[in-house]
Amino acid sequence: MTNNRLSETATERAGPTLVRWYRARRRVFPWRTERPDPYAVLVSEVMLQQTQAATVIPRYIKWMERFPTITELADADLEEALRYWQGLGYYSRARRLHETARMVRDHYHGRLPDDLKTLQQLPGIGIYTAGAVSSIAFEREAPALDVNATRVISRYGALAPPIHTADLHAIWTGWSQNTSARDYCEALIELGATVCTATQPRCAECPIRRWCRGAATGSPEVYTPRPETPRTVDRIYVCLVAQVPYGVAVRRRDPDGIWGDLWTFPETLVESAEEPEKAARRLARSLGAVMLTDLDYLSSLRYRVTRYRITLHAYQLQWTSAPKCEKDVESYVIRSWRDVMELPMPSPHARLRSLVSPPPASVYIEG
Repeated sequence: MTNNRLSETATERAGPTLVRWYRARRRVFPWRTERPDPYAVLVSEVMLQQTQAATVIPRYIKWMERFPTITELADADLEEALRYWQGLGYYSRARRLHETARMVRDHYHGRLPDDLKTLQQLPGIGIYTAGAVSSIAFEREAPALDVNATRVISRYGALAPPIHTADLHAIWTGWSQNTSARDYCEALIELGATVCTATQPRCAECPIRRWCRGAATGSPEVYTPRPETPRTVDRIYVCLVAQVPYGVAVRRRDPDGIWGDLWTFPETLVESAEEPEKAARRLARSLGAVMLTDLDYLSSLRYRVTRYRITLHAYQLQWTSAPKCEKDVESYVIRSWRDVMELPMPSPHARLRSLVSPPPASVYIEG
């Protein structure tokens, strides 16, 4: 270990102590069960990537009600899976989870493999997710180092950046001896999420503080791994809810983008020094809206996508005649409002959809 060999006694006692603390204090989540289903563990781990547990809980419950087994997810179409993923963001996770389900159905008889290397070969399953599934679902000793676990171990060993994976694994393995692989994996993550937090760690509540070198220094925050944060970039877009009497213009995004395979209303980047309404009219003309009766302001939304901080100005317009995009100009098509209300959309566009009153049912057509 890099300049910091911890005593064998501390290493041997820390793991069991941590597990006892976890069993007495663990939070209740729907995916934490006495006999966890590997598929359910995988779903929860994928959903929890870059998403807080409070956001995941209701969506996890709905997902598991609709797709209770990996085979039922595999048999569903991607669009339905994306619809049930709405609100979690990072939709590529849902696409890869759906692809994994189909591979497991077709090549592993509908059972998630329990081998660590095989798991990592499935779409979207990296070294952490594979380790978590192996430990929690199959009781295998496999390092599962998410940001919480990494922070706990780094502070425990007073590992100063740059932190080497071998050092993290050495402590992880030492602690895991003579403990339940499942509870140990969960305990390490739980400690980082609730006590050994990124800011203002509550060392007085930590069950392993007596052996923690970071706590002994009085400044455990010094040993907090901090990945580089990309510079935030501001972007302004305009969006059109462009209606004809029998439907609205939408398009399906390319599968490789951030919102891949989701449906959105027409939108465009506002050019430098351009007013949003002018950009909206420019977008309307590009869609073929030559004869529009009105362009009404609808709403403004602010949200983040990766490193981009987005301001979206939305407008609503009515066409008096069929627009060119009915023939798929710029990939936009006219879909009936009945269809659009069921399409999987990213949260900002789904919110705009909820603000618009569709035409009466008498003018619905199948899109």
